[in-house]
Amino acid sequence: MFQAASVKRNRSGAGQYQHGVGDADAVPQVPQVPQVPQVPQVPEVPQIPEAGEDGASASSEPAAPTEEERAAKDLKRRETRANVVAEIAKTEGDYVGDLKLGYLKPMVQRDMPADLIQRLFANIEDMLAFQTSFLASIQDCVQPSPSYESMLGACFSKHKEGFKMYSDYCNNHPEAVQEMIHLRKDAQLKAFFMGCQLIAGAHISLEGFLLTPIQRICKYPLLLKELLKYTPDDHPDHGNVLAALDAMKEVAVEINEAKRLLEEYEKMVEWQTTVDGWEGPDITETCTELIREGALVKISHGRAQERSFFLYDSLLVYGKKDNKRLQFKSRLPTNLFAIEDIADGAISQSGTPVTNAWRVHRKDKKSKTYVLIAKNIAEKQKWLDAFRLEQEKTAARTARVAEMAEKRMEKKRPTLRKKGMLQPAPTLAAVASTSPMNSPGPASPLPAGVNSPTSSSPPSAGFGVSNMAKKSSRGNWFSIKGKSSNTNLASTEQDSGTPVDEPGSPLEDSPGQTRKGSKGSKFRTDKE
Repeated sequence: MFQAASVKRNRSGAGQYQHGVGDADAVPQVPQVPQVPQVPQVPEVPQIPEAGEDGASASSEPAAPTEEERAAKDLKRRETRANVVAEIAKTEGDYVGDLKLGYLKPMVQRDMPADLIQRLFANIEDMLAFQTSFLASIQDCVQPSPSYESMLGACFSKHKEGFKMYSDYCNNHPEAVQEMIHLRKDAQLKAFFMGCQLIAGAHISLEGFLLTPIQRICKYPLLLKELLKYTPDDHPDHGNVLAALDAMKEVAVEINEAKRLLEEYEKMVEWQTTVDGWEGPDITETCTELIREGALVKISHGRAQERSFFLYDSLLVYGKKDNKRLQFKSRLPTNLFAIEDIADGAISQSGTPVTNAWRVHRKDKKSKTYVLIAKNIAEKQKWLDAFRLEQEKTAARTARVAEMAEKRMEKKRPTLRKKGMLQPAPTLAAVASTSPMNSPGPASPLPAGVNSPTSSSPPSAGFGVSNMAKKSSRGNWFSIKGKSSNTNLASTEQDSGTPVDEPGSPLEDSPGQTRKGSKGSKFRTDKE
């Protein structure tokens, strides 16, 4: 039965053993390892059913609240809503009282100029009239006392359009802070403001008082959100509260922008304390925010120097970095220069090719140009974008100032009687349009709003309502150190198209050259 194992040799001579199926001397196969028996699963311990009140197993669903529990929960919600209504009504009364008695009333009683009050408080008188009407509506709503049924949301919905006037106040707030700082330099005014705080029993300073309307408008969404929490869907005031909350959120968005500018203002004040040798007006008198900063190589008169540049809205500042401090070199209003891109490989004034560069042209001195170089193309593009953004912001701010000036003039503008009919006096824009300063003449190669150095028209000709309003806004009401002051903090360097108290000719490289400033001080054109 068994076949003998046969040995075959292949062509290479190597032996190869082949075994038949039933070879007696076949190599035995390795036996398979027996499988380890699986550990039997531990049977689940059956859960012991909870016994109900009647001894039966309880349902997996939570037990429905009893009638007493529902009544207690509803009572708590009603009481909480009534408390929220009472808090809104009380705080609204306190807020209106603060507006009446804080600082505005004493200033009016002292017959302070209306334009000064306008610069400090903007449209706060209109806001006071609106808030007084709104408070009366709330008081009618909560009569005879705050309750769960009070339709407070309806009061907000009825007056929601009026809250939009807070936008003007908030937009004016940074300028109001600057004005306040200027006024506090006058000893008599400083004492007057302290007296207002003591006599009226005000617990906040003038700075805090100016911030009160912003704080109040920002608190409305929080109060309404809390009111909505305790106003069920079937409450007749539910829809009104929802609409009021949405309206207050829209206003708060603009308020947050004003608060952001205030934070930027504080940062600028702190930054200037780190600058040594600062010359000219404080940075906060002409700017509202920092747009971009960084190190650039400046090439002028054939010399390349690394400088730290700071681009603010309306002003470019640069200096030499010295540890954590900055050695001031120069500053230039942004309306006095133009930016020109330079292609990579172009030859600079020093005779060497440059990359990632652009040229700065002085508008007031056409022969003055210099080159700025970034470390890479990405940085260059960010700087060019920043310059464009600065132009947009400055244009928007100029338009806003002009609009606010026009609103102030609109309130003061007398009416003219003609044939028994009242007619408003012409607006500043109408007067400017017919002024000889705006008559057509030869075309100017300079951009709109920039006067030619040889132009015979006054500097204010290119700035319309904004500059005209600023020129006459302060008057000679108060003086500092015995000298009448005609300087308005709102008047920036771009008002006249020339630098104000600039250190000589800004951004020029003429070391050691001096000139006499507007106040008799000597400034260097550029300290390099």
